[in-house]
Amino acid sequence: MIKLEININKTKLSGDAELLGELFHHLSFKHPNAFFIQKTLKRQWDGMVNPLTPSGTLDTGLLDGAIEFLVDAGETEFLVKDHRVLPQFKEETETTIGGMTLRDYQVEAIESVKFNKPGGVLYNPRGILQLSMNAGKCSCRGTLVPIENKGLVKIEEVLENDQVLTEFGYNKVTATELTGYIKTIYIETRRGYRLEGGYDNHKIKQEGLRGLEWSLLRDIEENTYIPISIGARVHGSLQTHQGVVITPDVSYTLGALTGDGSVSEDGIFSITSELKNIIILEHIKDVMESLFQSLHSYSTGLKINLKSDGNYNLQVGRQSSKKWIASIPELQGGSHNKRIPNFIFKSPISVQLAYLAGYWDTDGSIDSSRNKASITSVSLSLMQDTQDLLLNLGIFSKRGIRKTKWQKRVSTTNRLTLSGESLEALKELPLKTFKKAVLNNKVIIHKHPIQGRYIKEDPMKFPFENLIEELFLKAKKLGIHKIQHMNSKANRCRGYSRFKVTELLTLWKVLEETPLYQQIAYLNTFVYDIVAIKRISYNTTYDLEVANSHSYISNGLISHNSLIAMGLHVNIIGAKTLILLNSAVLYDQFVQDLSEVFPDTYGYMRGKKVQWGDIMVCMIPSLKNRLDEYSHKLLEYNFMVVDECDLAANKTADIIYKKLYHIGVRIGMTGTAFIRDLVKDRMRNLGMRKYFGEALMEVSMKDLEDQGISTPVMISIYKGNTKNIDGPSFIEEFKQNITANYERNNKLLRILSRQVRLGHVPILIVNRYVEQCELVYDLVSERFPNLEIGIIHTNTPPKEKAKVIKDFKRGTVDILVANLLIKRGMNFPLIRLVVNNSGGEHPSTPLQIIGRGVRKHESKKVVHYIDFWDLGKYLKRHSKRRLLAYKKQKLTIIKGADLK
Repeated sequence: MIKLEININKTKLSGDAELLGELFHHLSFKHPNAFFIQKTLKRQWDGMVNPLTPSGTLDTGLLDGAIEFLVDAGETEFLVKDHRVLPQFKEETETTIGGMTLRDYQVEAIESVKFNKPGGVLYNPRGILQLSMNAGKCSCRGTLVPIENKGLVKIEEVLENDQVLTEFGYNKVTATELTGYIKTIYIETRRGYRLEGGYDNHKIKQEGLRGLEWSLLRDIEENTYIPISIGARVHGSLQTHQGVVITPDVSYTLGALTGDGSVSEDGIFSITSELKNIIILEHIKDVMESLFQSLHSYSTGLKINLKSDGNYNLQVGRQSSKKWIASIPELQGGSHNKRIPNFIFKSPISVQLAYLAGYWDTDGSIDSSRNKASITSVSLSLMQDTQDLLLNLGIFSKRGIRKTKWQKRVSTTNRLTLSGESLEALKELPLKTFKKAVLNNKVIIHKHPIQGRYIKEDPMKFPFENLIEELFLKAKKLGIHKIQHMNSKANRCRGYSRFKVTELLTLWKVLEETPLYQQIAYLNTFVYDIVAIKRISYNTTYDLEVANSHSYISNGLISHNSLIAMGLHVNIIGAKTLILLNSAVLYDQFVQDLSEVFPDTYGYMRGKKVQWGDIMVCMIPSLKNRLDEYSHKLLEYNFMVVDECDLAANKTADIIYKKLYHIGVRIGMTGTAFIRDLVKDRMRNLGMRKYFGEALMEVSMKDLEDQGISTPVMISIYKGNTKNIDGPSFIEEFKQNITANYERNNKLLRILSRQVRLGHVPILIVNRYVEQCELVYDLVSERFPNLEIGIIHTNTPPKEKAKVIKDFKRGTVDILVANLLIKRGMNFPLIRLVVNNSGGEHPSTPLQIIGRGVRKHESKKVVHYIDFWDLGKYLKRHSKRRLLAYKKQKLTIIKGADLK
């Protein structure tokens, strides 16, 4: 019999001395640094770490493993005296939180804590969850969301399994939810881009030169800069409306009717044009005749008539013709009611361009002398729709209000203006009127007098417009730059003085090295400042839950959604929960999510800001500084979650854990807690186990494959170097056996040649050192002269690095040679093959490298991954550890031909 006397932090074991002796030796291990520690100690120490003391005391976190060992050893009788007062889980597990339905593996995670009973002996609700959890964010009805192969889709029409555009590529929508009629906020930028969403929705904002940070929508203020995603170019297939296929010709006709047509509710329409633009009327007549001939086998009766004022008019004839027009509500009513038909947003790019061409031909203007193009309408909704459609096509525009006079009456219209580089993009429109087509082709973009490239008027494109001025003036005040005062008009495409160009170039060189510029360039965004914020009383909102991502694009803005552990809180009876975090970004995310689901009971602690609640999120440094001040308040809490607990294994966290000794239910959450299972990591892992317990559940990369979240990975292992030269150090051995090894590099080229023949392109080749990167780049460029080869490494200039990454993500670079800087935070959905040419022993590194290519994309059903088995004192040991990491993740591994 084994007796267990259990307290929250320590457990006393007694009974069968022989069995407890076996447990003592089972748990003991030699300290990784024993040799060096022994030299500093005055007393004798054998170098062993003994979690179970000779008197039988054990940390309660290690109790799960101890009981499992005792049960496996044949012990069946336990006498348990449990002094802990632990909160209990609800009998029925709640699977819906804040309107969101939990995924199966999330429910499984909650129940792994709820039913944790090691050896069937006792209830012990603590442990580590190696997974992530998710909940969504809300945007208002009508918000346009880019969906792969569907186009711009209203958020209320998004379906589960749709691939939504995030800031790092496409990801699957795992859940959609109508969140109800709630209070919302409307924000609008200086150029007219806008979004409406819930008070606690997350948006990215620019934070000085440090880069981009997440912020709650309610906390964003006027004059804050936010990034806008440009040129997603999402599209769907040809749409059908009431039996009519929306081809580019039909789309052009609808665009023309939007511009100058008059359509009543019963479908009667007419459109008027000058003689010089009669080509538009003739086109509409031909299209409508053909369209209705195919539908009804008789003519529409359309006629072009000469009016008394010398203009020409096209009017509908037969009733059947009116029926189809009447089925498109966006064209009906007065000018104030017009909008772009919903099916245009879901059509191919050619159809979207044709619609804009028809609209521009009838209602737009292009002035090459002033280097501008514009279009006006009294319908605000139509201008917003047009701006969104242009944004999807990669065309910047500025929306504003213009005063007009007619018959001595002053009124206002909404106007979209295009200038600078946007006019170059406007050349894609298939305009039909002679004048506009000629002008469109004559548009000249002024080039920079020194750099010889296009000047882009838009912020975050040279020269950063008002943001440059604002940052420059702050820097000047601090004496950082001794440059003349910059005036707000200095960002125009012409009129630069020699001194002004010098100023702009000087500041540009400073800015392009900043985290802000690098993020902007990498995410393919530009930044506008907010000029209007309105609190709307109530509106209908929707949530999206996006797999493996923290965001999605909505109306061009980046919206946040996060995976969280609120399910544990709602399933514990009488839970008073502390959530501890190390990351400021994660803190903002948690505060936002908690405020939405628990608006009356959530709390937070960061710096001097403290609000107490039943579920409380705290920054670890802030809590550590206030432990004594709030010691009595903290005694009320009975459940604790530490997110990324592997990163929280430090002295600061240790102090907090000791102060929160009274909390019995403890959960650590991470994706990599025990990935590092090397000898040198034993003390770190022991520290986590002592406080949190054992790993209760792990979601591996293979599990994500099986759930359809990730692309399946096929790993091939090839022999690397065969003529080993042991080096005095790892760096020297790597250089001699891999970097400068002719046989090894030639084998890499042969493997690549075969993979290219099989069509496994694009390819990512990950190397360890800059020198190796450059050598491999030269070899690959010589071997594949017809492919586009890119290279990035630590020494690559930020601007060039951002461009290469962007091109590789788009598929215009076939093979990218990179070093290990690419292993974190970058996802390339198009990748077909990843080659790990970097060696290394850390098991998490190859898994991070594999992660670059597992994003799902319709162009691939599997991603291939190639690694090498290298010989050498260090290299062979590292190869073994990488292979073990792949096996631990349950990935499919095949040997290369030379290893069979």
